[in-house]
Amino acid sequence: MVHTAPVALALAMGGAARAAPADPGPEAVRLHDEVRRRTDRRGMSVLGGWAVGNMAVGGVGAAVAEDPRWRGFHIGNLAWNTVNLGIAGLGLAGGARQPAGADWPDTLLASHRTRVVLAVNAGIDIAYITAGAWLRQRGIDDADPMKAGLGEAVALNGIFLLGFDATMLALHGRNDRRLLRPWVAQAGRGGQLGFTQLF
Repeated sequence: MVHTAPVALALAMGGAARAAPADPGPEAVRLHDEVRRRTDRRGMSVLGGWAVGNMAVGGVGAAVAEDPRWRGFHIGNLAWNTVNLGIAGLGLAGGARQPAGADWPDTLLASHRTRVVLAVNAGIDIAYITAGAWLRQRGIDDADPMKAGLGEAVALNGIFLLGFDATMLALHGRNDRRLLRPWVAQAGRGGQLGFTQLF
């Protein structure tokens, strides 16, 4: 059976022929898939919690703040986290509908796709931080405190999202390494381990 997996493992052993490690057993695959799904659910819950908290504070703050800079900050937080809440809700709903990985290439493929999205998002987060800092400075230069407050809200949310995406990326990577440990250990004993990324 040919799998279009994110990682096609080829173990070419030097010298005398050696047996490659067996495929991970069903229990290892089940555990990987379970941890992957749990990590995604918890991540979306954290994102949703951040969004709800910021929307509540932003809504009240926008209504009562007299300082235009604070009003801009709260309005920016409220608007930004409305989008975050939608992303978290869609992520939780999509995760609930996703079928369990049938075998180890399938569950690794799902994790690989998630890590690619997270890595791209991390780059976008840096752009958010940069744009927020630029908008804040423009507001200061233009004597427009509301614009400065909006920039601070964008930068704050970019910083949070960068930390969020980096943490999720690390957690998924650790879970993948746990499943691949038999091949890594075999390579360390004299084998050669090759990885082919399939996109």
